[in-house]
Amino acid sequence: MNIPKAIIMFIVAILATVGLLSIIYSQTRSSPTIQQPEPIALNTRLVFVVRHAETDPSAGNNPPLTELGQSRADRIAMMLADQKLAGIFVTDTTRSMQTASPIASTMGIDPTKYAPTDAPSLIASINQLPKNQPALVIAHSNTVPMIIEALTGLAMDDLHHDEFDRFFTIVLNHDVYVELVELRY
Repeated sequence: MNIPKAIIMFIVAILATVGLLSIIYSQTRSSPTIQQPEPIALNTRLVFVVRHAETDPSAGNNPPLTELGQSRADRIAMMLADQKLAGIFVTDTTRSMQTASPIASTMGIDPTKYAPTDAPSLIASINQLPKNQPALVIAHSNTVPMIIEALTGLAMDDLHHDEFDRFFTIVLNHDVYVELVELRY
């Protein structure tokens, strides 16, 4: 029986390939599973910190937002509309709650009230949120620095009484400070 050389070479190539694949398969099946570290992004959280929007200082101790302030609150909602916020934190003031109102409505989240001078409790509440989901904190000119320092260890001066446009993003990994980004909006 005379089998053409090309057919013999083809059969040898197929047998070699099948043999090689079975060796590779048996090695991957018998080797122990290697535990891969979690990607950094799985343990990352963003915390957005803003001062409440503009108010009329002549309107008493608990003033509502001005028209400009309401516009700024709407801008925050637009900026964060694509984020899947896990929590929104506000103080028990009209200006803080009104600043949070547009984004809270967009997200379907009831804001959580926090004591403005108790940064450690606020941070503990933030750390209880699901990982990889950001949080928004609406603060005050004299509490933004305290919150930023509690999250980052970085000291900063109080915001000026007429300064409403600073937007801070703190990047945490395993609840440890990584980066602070400050924007104006």
